[in-house]
Amino acid sequence: MRVHERGVGETRSCRYRSCRSGAGHSLVGVERTPRPTLWRVDVPGGTLRVRALPGQEVELAGPAVLVADGVTTLA
Repeated sequence: MRVHERGVGETRSCRYRSCRSGAGHSLVGVERTPRPTLWRVDVPGGTLRVRALPGQEVELAGPAVLVADGVTTLA
């Protein structure tokens, strides 16, 4: 999956869209097999795992790397 954020361009990943693309396939009937409880989503930032939880919730797991750091002064 590739993500394009308005005003920023392509990003390495997106939490919401990764969960939605994994679990969403099962909800709209794209998959022809019984509904799985674990999906793999490949994004430029790495491979993510999306798991279905009770109560229509999902869990997202995968690599996390600090890609920027900064300091600012608030007036």
